[in-house]
Amino acid sequence: AGLLTCLTLAAALRARGIDAVEAENAEAWAQITSEWPLLLTADTLLSLQAMLRLVVLLCVVLRGAAASTPLAGECCALWLLAGLARAGVLARSGVYALDGPLGGALPAACEIALLPILFVLSRTTLRRAPLTAAAALAAAGTFSARNHLALADEGDRLADTLFMLAHSCDCLASFAFLFRSILTESGSKSVSAGFTHLLMPVQAGLSAYYFLQAFDAAPELVGAGVPFEALQIGNTAALGAYLGASALHFAERFDGTAVRAFV
Repeated sequence: AGLLTCLTLAAALRARGIDAVEAENAEAWAQITSEWPLLLTADTLLSLQAMLRLVVLLCVVLRGAAASTPLAGECCALWLLAGLARAGVLARSGVYALDGPLGGALPAACEIALLPILFVLSRTTLRRAPLTAAAALAAAGTFSARNHLALADEGDRLADTLFMLAHSCDCLASFAFLFRSILTESGSKSVSAGFTHLLMPVQAGLSAYYFLQAFDAAPELVGAGVPFEALQIGNTAALGAYLGASALHFAERFDGTAVRAFV
């Protein structure tokens, strides 16, 4: 029901289209909509990603099955750090806000709505291993400070670094998800676990496609290091991790079913 509601809302917003565009931006918008006739803008991909993430998390929480899915523990903690970084970006700069029929306040609200849920799910992990979480944050922060864009208003380097930090933590969360999929056995055949393994690669694929196809490198937008390459490789690696976790989950699930049917 949650997924159906999400897709229905997205379809309704897409059917409504975008608001009137200012005359000086009309030509640019015309080019963008011609390149993305179905979605109208590439930002719709990231908006859908934010909505799907909220759907997955709400489904897991409402079913009371968070502990039986790989989203628990370290994955949620890293996802929380990514969410906090995104909130910081939204608070400091409007440049990173998403445009299009699904843009504006909707994806921002989805990202903010995730934070209290992620905090509740990850507080045990953060309390049990605060040094590990701090080390992961420090490593991701150092990497982001050395590889960031130059998009924010008035050269706001912190906002640009936070944007890269969010994606760095997302990448780390995907590998935590993969490792928990390998190590977690209890509850692996639950409906929530199957739903999670099905949708997480989908939402990661939206982000990977965006950065590979719609986020063209521009030397003047490089703040430090190789941010375009880092975003493309990181999001592709995250997609690979989620696909690997999904393949392992469904292979184990169907293999067990086949064995029981044979016996």
